[in-house]
Amino acid sequence: QNPAACPPGQSCVGQKTQTAGIQEAIYYALNQSPIGSVLIRSGQYTDINTTIYVPSGIRIRGEGMFSTIISPNNPDLIIFKNMENAAFLEISHIGFAGTAYRGIDMSNCTTKGACVDIYIHDIRFNTQYIDCQIDMDGVGSSLLENIWNTASGATSNYSLRWSVEGDVVNIIGFRDGSQNGMLLYGQQISISRSQVNRITLNYNAGGAVRQLSIEQSVLNGYFYSVPTFAFLVPSGQVAVLENLTLKSVLYQQGSLSSIFDLSQMNGQLYFVTATFEDVVFNDGNQSVQVAWSNSLPSGASIGFYGYFPLKIKLTNITFNTWGTLQAPQGGAVYQTPPFTQKTNYTSLTFKKVLPFGTPSVPSSGTAVTNMNPHPVAVYLYGGNVTEVQIVKDGTAITVFSNSSGVSMAGQAFYLDTTDQI
Repeated sequence: QNPAACPPGQSCVGQKTQTAGIQEAIYYALNQSPIGSVLIRSGQYTDINTTIYVPSGIRIRGEGMFSTIISPNNPDLIIFKNMENAAFLEISHIGFAGTAYRGIDMSNCTTKGACVDIYIHDIRFNTQYIDCQIDMDGVGSSLLENIWNTASGATSNYSLRWSVEGDVVNIIGFRDGSQNGMLLYGQQISISRSQVNRITLNYNAGGAVRQLSIEQSVLNGYFYSVPTFAFLVPSGQVAVLENLTLKSVLYQQGSLSSIFDLSQMNGQLYFVTATFEDVVFNDGNQSVQVAWSNSLPSGASIGFYGYFPLKIKLTNITFNTWGTLQAPQGGAVYQTPPFTQKTNYTSLTFKKVLPFGTPSVPSSGTAVTNMNPHPVAVYLYGGNVTEVQIVKDGTAITVFSNSSGVSMAGQAFYLDTTDQI
């Protein structure tokens, strides 16, 4: 082998490659140009025994998801992994088989904003790996497109993990056969033209998902009667989903128990707006009830359990035989009409009547959290005030300071949801 194809400081002469030559090809390509391309020819690659590390500026392409097949047999192996804070260009047109821990792991991003504009597309997994198929944790605004996980089977793990603070998660054409599906968190999550069983929002990574939008997709399409959405909220934390939108969505699997699963949620969760437009429930869900209440109705049900959106908008919700929208019971109060059983509900907007109360003034140095699912204005009057701090996303900001102390005259401070003052 040409020593130029080996890592700096190492000689590979006389050695057998542990990565089917892919790692050597990557290093060789970068020696020729700061932006390098590696083509993996058609064939079955079974002799990959160590992780292939992907630096910045690399494009890796196979000759087709049914032609270039990477098939290791090592349950501890991560096949592709990015170098620290490395934003490669592309991985595409490859099929994955065999046994591994993870297929594509791009989570080695320790600096916010270092890993963006990554494109992974035309990838097929026909076996469920031990941990997950793709890990995008820490990767900023990027795109996954035309990803097939045809390994339909119950699993305690996820096909995709992608948590990134304050950025956009874009997923197009993800065909997912696993029961647990995706574990996601981001500023804005957009999923379209996909087939997914389950999506879990990972609020361990932060406090708010501004928007989760699913369009032109099939949900629960692989014969799992599991709730579509689940939430991981740590104890003592307030989580917010500002806008949940389902548009042109088909619920394919029958005997659906509910849309929302809050069994893993230990903190508090707020929905602000929920919009369902052109959502169809198939024949197997004919007795489903769409319930906006603080307790699920008896029998099969779709709805919130104990948590309420500020506003719900329904347009063209269709049951193939009949279904029921259940009026709220107890707890929160909605401006709603009575409901009857029918096959279609359209142009209904419900607004929750929120109780409003002013919290008591805390002792000096003690924070008060805005627990409302919307911003508030806090007015301070009187007292002898030397300093006011607002804590936003864990960062304390001094918004008022006077070393001698003054009486406040109705000064206003604005808090987003989960901000503290």
